[in-house]
Amino acid sequence: MSTVERDLTLPEILTVPDIARYLRISRSAAYELAHETDFPALILGRKIRVRRESFLSWLDMQEKIKARANY
Repeated sequence: MSTVERDLTLPEILTVPDIARYLRISRSAAYELAHETDFPALILGRKIRVRRESFLSWLDMQEKIKARANY
């Protein structure tokens, strides 16, 4: 079962603190992640938001990339 299918309990639109809690990383690490070019963040002025579906798809992709690298 993919992350997208199992985590519909997250809000539809995530904030950086939501992502930090979910990934169990610091807020500053989550802000750094949000500014990565491959991360699906929507930067609206000074606000950063991420669609749940985009975040979970990105997370699944990261897992697949790591699995391939370890293979």
